[in-house]
Amino acid sequence: MRLLICVQTVDTKDDPLMGFFHGWLTELSKHFESIHVICLKEGTHNLPDNIHVHSLGKETGESRLKYVARFYKHLWSIRGKYDRVFVHMNPHYVLLGGLYWKFKRIPIFFWRNHAKMNSMTQIAARFSKNVFYTSPYACMSVFKHGMQMPVGIDTHFFIPRVVEAHTVKKILFLGRLSPVKRVELFVEAGTLLPHYEFHIFGDAPPQDQTYAEDVKKKAGNNVFFHPSVKNEDTPTVYYAHDMYVNLTPEGSMDKTVLEAVACGIPTLASNKSFSELLPPHAILSTVTKEELAGRITLIVETEKEEQKKILEHSRSVVAMKHSLEKLATMLYKVM
Repeated sequence: MRLLICVQTVDTKDDPLMGFFHGWLTELSKHFESIHVICLKEGTHNLPDNIHVHSLGKETGESRLKYVARFYKHLWSIRGKYDRVFVHMNPHYVLLGGLYWKFKRIPIFFWRNHAKMNSMTQIAARFSKNVFYTSPYACMSVFKHGMQMPVGIDTHFFIPRVVEAHTVKKILFLGRLSPVKRVELFVEAGTLLPHYEFHIFGDAPPQDQTYAEDVKKKAGNNVFFHPSVKNEDTPTVYYAHDMYVNLTPEGSMDKTVLEAVACGIPTLASNKSFSELLPPHAILSTVTKEELAGRITLIVETEKEEQKKILEHSRSVVAMKHSLEKLATMLYKVM
């Protein structure tokens, strides 16, 4: 079977948000005869020989007209070279190619893991044979042809490691500085726990610059801001901290939660989608700075033996249900 994948970026080095997809491509290449990839932006990559990347050219400058023209140029150049289409997250690809693929009787499989539905997503879903999501609270779960999938964590890359204890406990927040991530609550909790260090790794997208500046103004002397990190560097960041906090609400299963757990880092989330992965005290239902500060203290001060049992269980769930191998196998079988 031959596959066409449409995705935002193919870049193993410089994209902190989509760097993980390089691993997805490598794993999927083991199942498919050949894979053609149409991406908005192409960066550094080292992919197997049966993967062929075609960029729409964002790396040379932004132009929507150029993107559309190149999309159809690539479709023409690879016609007859694929049997299935897998669109990752971006419904625009389905809207641009859906009629052509329907005419050619090429099944479309659409991955969209988001809390909110919009008209483009709805149309793309109706063009697709199946729609995929990871969180039971994702908007795609309403469709009869929707399928819940593993998150796809490389459990050979994200592994536990023995690290030195820190004199001052370090609490980690890893993600973009956007309102949906509720970074302000993390910063406010930091003001209640001045004896801990709070470290934030992430950048603000253009539309959230004002929000990010407001968040930084609230930060105390124990809160430190760092640039976003490449996906390949995230294990080092996890190991350097005593705990990871993720405040993204239901609708998606933020892969960083599973990465941190796979690395053996105590983790706190505000998303009940992780109820099978994390113990009850590590999932916030009421997200206030007081409740967050209390849970951080509880988890950080948990005895080592008890913490070890919790982490071993959590990592086993990641390995059994959300590994990259499991995801690639399921995608291949469904397609």
